[in-house]
Amino acid sequence: MGEGGNNLFIDKIKAFLKKLAWQDCAFVGLLILYLVFQINLISSFKQLPSPIYGGDYYYSMGTVQHVMSGGNPFASSNVLGSEPGYLPSYAILAAVPGILFSLSVLASMKIFAIIEMIAALVVFYLFASYLLKNKSLALISVLAYLPLISFPVFKYMNLTYTLMLPAFLFSLFYFFNKRNLVSAIIAGILFGIVGLSHTVGFVVAVLFFLTFSLYFLVLEHLQKEGKKWFFEKKLFSQAFLKKLKLLIIIGLIGSAIAMLFWFKPIFVYHAQLPAASVHMHDLSSSAIQLSTIWQTFKLFFFNFSDIFTGIVTFLFIIGFVSIFFLKKYDLSKKFLIIILITAFIASFHFIISEPLLGMNVFPDQMRYFSFNSVCALFAAFGAGVISGFAKKYKIYVLMTLMILLLAFNIQAFISYSNTDKWVSAGRTPLSLNLAEMRGWVLKNTAVNDVFLSTNELSFALNSLTGRKEVIGRRAHNSMFLDTNKKQVDAAIMLYSNDTEERKRLLKEYSVDYLYWDYYWIQSDYYFDDSGKLSSWFDPIILLDTPEYEALMTKHNISFFKQHTWVDPAVKGPDMAQFDLLFILPYQFNLTHPWHPDLDNYLEEVWTYAQGGVLVSRIYKIVNTS
Repeated sequence: MGEGGNNLFIDKIKAFLKKLAWQDCAFVGLLILYLVFQINLISSFKQLPSPIYGGDYYYSMGTVQHVMSGGNPFASSNVLGSEPGYLPSYAILAAVPGILFSLSVLASMKIFAIIEMIAALVVFYLFASYLLKNKSLALISVLAYLPLISFPVFKYMNLTYTLMLPAFLFSLFYFFNKRNLVSAIIAGILFGIVGLSHTVGFVVAVLFFLTFSLYFLVLEHLQKEGKKWFFEKKLFSQAFLKKLKLLIIIGLIGSAIAMLFWFKPIFVYHAQLPAASVHMHDLSSSAIQLSTIWQTFKLFFFNFSDIFTGIVTFLFIIGFVSIFFLKKYDLSKKFLIIILITAFIASFHFIISEPLLGMNVFPDQMRYFSFNSVCALFAAFGAGVISGFAKKYKIYVLMTLMILLLAFNIQAFISYSNTDKWVSAGRTPLSLNLAEMRGWVLKNTAVNDVFLSTNELSFALNSLTGRKEVIGRRAHNSMFLDTNKKQVDAAIMLYSNDTEERKRLLKEYSVDYLYWDYYWIQSDYYFDDSGKLSSWFDPIILLDTPEYEALMTKHNISFFKQHTWVDPAVKGPDMAQFDLLFILPYQFNLTHPWHPDLDNYLEEVWTYAQGGVLVSRIYKIVNTS
């Protein structure tokens, strides 16, 4: 490039910088501040700030390692022949730095967390600026929706919340303004990406799209003149086909992309969850429904638990009330009302779905994905209403609100960084036996090799290596997977006295290895000081049916009965409970809890000792052919 070309480039840069408002410069400063805090936090992690047994972040690590090891991102990272338990967008994106630069899975996730935060902040700032037509209000909405404590993102749910859904809403409002083919294609692509990011997030996106479509096609032509309402029939008939075609384009593109995951759940499983699913919410009781409704109102309309939340709540209430007293509604205000209505539908759908269909779709997650973004945007709108009364001091009011939100935002993040037990755990190295196990497995096994162990040991192994498991934590599987059958078959493989059935199942599940470590018994049951069984963590659990009870008796497998939840971390008054069989090990022997007959199929290939005590072993499965 010659001197003239350089000058032209510099002139363009200068012209671009002159167009920047002070709020844009403030946003860049905010972005740098976030980077300083987040890089300082993330760089201190020697492992993920999450439980190694059952932690969502660790399961996400398994999904990323699965992709980095060459696994199919649209197949389960932990179960052969199943669809993903966590939708694949996060795993695919978080694996990219590791694949490109040959990094460890932890390093790849940490780098992606920084990239994702930058993208999330930029997208929401641009979206709010475009929607609210005021960059000061956009800054307030960013602080309200994406405080420092929202990051780092280490799992698919948070990726959908911070980036994917806001990007889709941005594209939907852009389409609302432009109403052309290009904007429809953009909205369709982002709609589909949400469909590959989170199941409930996608349901919320569908609700946003349906509510918007109803207004765009029909209700937009309902007009008010004085005190009378009338319907513009002529304009409706003239515009209907064009609008419908554009909406169909969005729907078709979004569906085509989303079907990479959703084909089997819709057309194979017909959206039917298996019996005793850990994902089932029990909202059949009117008392629980009323409690859930009250919790939502308390969370968004009466939440003054700390100063930051109190400010956001106050601004949200002002914005919520003010929107209904406007004399004129432009597209921005109409879109705000559309997404507000959608948030109410998503959060309280069970009021209608329970009596009519006897089901609901995770109302707590529906609320999380819909109401939080709406609350932040309405809080910013409320800030605009308040500052409007200040007239010539308007900018000072807005700047004061920004400073307050930022100050208490930083305070909350520092407190979290210094006091959260999992942040503290993340700053300590991974236990040596697990680190050595991961190294051996990654070096000596293939991505689709299958391991047999307890639920929690299998979870930890999969999380660290991306290798497959026979059983694991129920909540970390596809919600359509029949985990009950897998639990039954694992009990037989481990504890049955029937050698032929054990051999058959080992072949059926293509089991390659058995993993044992000192935590085997404790990962199932806890004992008091006298050695008496006191409680349970995550043992093999079966439905209490005559068939399963007879099967366990036939195979000489011990059990006890209890009516309770099926997952140790998914409990609460709105979660379904079941009559269950709790499977006991063949013997409460710390180093050999399985039936001795299983030894005929085991060949020790790796061990790890600490202080002269054997703490971990891996056996290869042999003699099954």
